[in-house]
Amino acid sequence: MNRIHVNDTMTADELKLRMCNSKDIQEHNRWQALYMAKAKGLSAQEIADIIGVSKYTVNKCLPLLICLLISIFTSSPLRL
Repeated sequence: MNRIHVNDTMTADELKLRMCNSKDIQEHNRWQALYMAKAKGLSAQEIADIIGVSKYTVNKCLPLLICLLISIFTSSPLRL
């Protein structure tokens, strides 16, 4: 099983707070996926099953999403 790595820029608690304060379901699902990867160490398939998307979506989109969200919310440069 492949695991998604979330760098140490944001803590699991910060990700959970963002998830809980989300304004819509899509935003909530994105933060939830990041939180589950960071706090629980879940695989891409496990995350996909929980949030209702394909494993492909998690594997292809989540790494870019991690970079974008962390860049936006921490004012650090985007690194792909």
